[in-house]
Amino acid sequence: MDNTHLYFSTLLFLFDNPEGNQEEAPWIIRLLALAIVFFILYASYKLFFSLLKEVLGMGTFSKFFKPSDQNKRLTFAVLGAHIIVSERDQNSEQYAYLSAYLRKHFPKLSPFSSDEIFDKHRIYPDFLKAAVWSAEFLNETERINLFDFLIDLGFYNGSLNRRETALLYHIGRILKFSDVEISSMLNIRGVHQEKARAHQQNKSFEGSSSSSMDHKQLKALKIMGLDANTKSYESVRKVYRELARKHHPDRYHNASEADQKLAHERFTEINWAHDYLKERLT
Repeated sequence: MDNTHLYFSTLLFLFDNPEGNQEEAPWIIRLLALAIVFFILYASYKLFFSLLKEVLGMGTFSKFFKPSDQNKRLTFAVLGAHIIVSERDQNSEQYAYLSAYLRKHFPKLSPFSSDEIFDKHRIYPDFLKAAVWSAEFLNETERINLFDFLIDLGFYNGSLNRRETALLYHIGRILKFSDVEISSMLNIRGVHQEKARAHQQNKSFEGSSSSSMDHKQLKALKIMGLDANTKSYESVRKVYRELARKHHPDRYHNASEADQKLAHERFTEINWAHDYLKERLT
């Protein structure tokens, strides 16, 4: 109570300073005091409306959260941080990829600092809000790009662990993808990983055993997101039509060069799998 009284007495002296023997306060001190008062009022205003937004359901990732580039970038950052979810001295390469991706795809915005990237999953612990907002406000191509990015981020350290796989399926379903589509997108990326490992080991990905044809069929079914026991071409054709529609490269003509390349590679894999299974199952 005494400290509060002293604080307000000082402010009264600085702004009012009634006539008497008191020495008049220098103008710079008056200006500084005024700045402090305005800062306190502004901070109180921001805090009040921030709390009010949360109470009324108008906060971050609510239906009132506009789909601006800034908010889209935040969504990518939050979901990406939840895929990584580790301390800053772990998975540093994944954090570096996350930062580089955000800089490249949102070049007009000031980049996040390292501390901001590392703390996104702590500041926004409920990733479901970000995923639900994305499903509501991103168009189909943007949702595919987002999910592609999250898959790339998960695979960046070599392979997906059980937690990352479960999280990707959870997010993918919220983003309105079927389990078959999710499986296809994950398996296509897995195929590229296997090819890269085989190339590094100077081995043929297809193998040279007598069962190579069976291996190709299993690979094709994985790419399509279908069960290994699938025997009906009708099942393949149905899935192919949906995958080809969603992942056709023409939908990415305004995307970055990297996204266009990824779309082309994915579409090439889907077409190869379809053509091979059509020949084998009809």
